[in-house]
Amino acid sequence: MDKDGSGQLTEQEFDELAENDEVLAHLASVGIDGFRMKGIFKLLDLDASGTLSVDEVVTGCLNIQSQAKAIDMLALLHDNKRMERMLQELRRAVEFQATLNSGIMKL
Repeated sequence: MDKDGSGQLTEQEFDELAENDEVLAHLASVGIDGFRMKGIFKLLDLDASGTLSVDEVVTGCLNIQSQAKAIDMLALLHDNKRMERMLQELRRAVEFQATLNSGIMKL
């Protein structure tokens, strides 16, 4: 992690963490896609110091987790609307078929 003991993570240290299987597993356990962590150093570096403090990492991970949940919710909403449309089309097709069948039965 913090190889130089500065209490800050450099971009190189952060990128190495983003490739660590144990870190990736921990991130996944709290709902964060760890594979997206690589390359977001500058987004997390709120004070543009070139290093990340513990606060910046924690705040950034919480924001990522919240955004991931929001994106997941939007995807679920989209899928739900699509399924609703498909079910409505199916209902109309079944009703149409029932109408045709009832007309044939009367003949």
